[in-house]
Amino acid sequence: MTKVRWEEMFPDELDEALSRCPVVYLTYGLCEPHGPYNALGVDAFIPHGIACVAAERHGGVVAPPFFWHVHEMGVEAPWAHTTIGDRNPWLTSLPP
Repeated sequence: MTKVRWEEMFPDELDEALSRCPVVYLTYGLCEPHGPYNALGVDAFIPHGIACVAAERHGGVVAPPFFWHVHEMGVEAPWAHTTIGDRNPWLTSLPP
C-alpha cells in the first residue's frame, strides 16, 4: 500500500507523492472532552482517517491532524464555566 500520511514519509517520498498528485489534505478537529470515557482527540482522528482513505483512493498526501479547542469564549463560555470550570485547565483558547 502506498504511504499517504506525511509524518510517515521521508522527504524523497513526500516529494514523489506530491509530484504524482499535488494535493494535501489538512484535517481539523476539536480537542474537547466527551466525557471521561473518550480520548480527547476523537474529533480530529475521524476526519484524519477519512482523509487517509480519500488519499489512498484518489491521490494526495495527508498532513498530521490539527487539534483545536475553544470553549472559553463566545456562546460556549457560560457552558464551559459551569460544566468544566477549572477542573481541566489544559483546555485553552486564543483571543479573537
